[in-house]
Amino acid sequence: MGRCWTSDRLERHNLQNNGPCAFCQQASETIEHLLLGCPYSREVWFKILRVSNLQQATPAPGQALNEWWLSTRLRI
Repeated sequence: MGRCWTSDRLERHNLQNNGPCAFCQQASETIEHLLLGCPYSREVWFKILRVSNLQQATPAPGQALNEWWLSTRLRI
């Protein structure tokens, strides 16, 4: 719903922001990047899903959050 105060949102509101992703320093900090695109986040998802033997549901690079969520719900 666009309510997380990521760097891209802070910048849109002309507020001070921290710039790139705090985890990987490789991309702009957007909610999509933080939850799915960041290498750190992708590793966390893989490890969480592996516990349930669902590692095939790990988000694909560049996949949109809603697209990933809907496809994951269909596989489970």
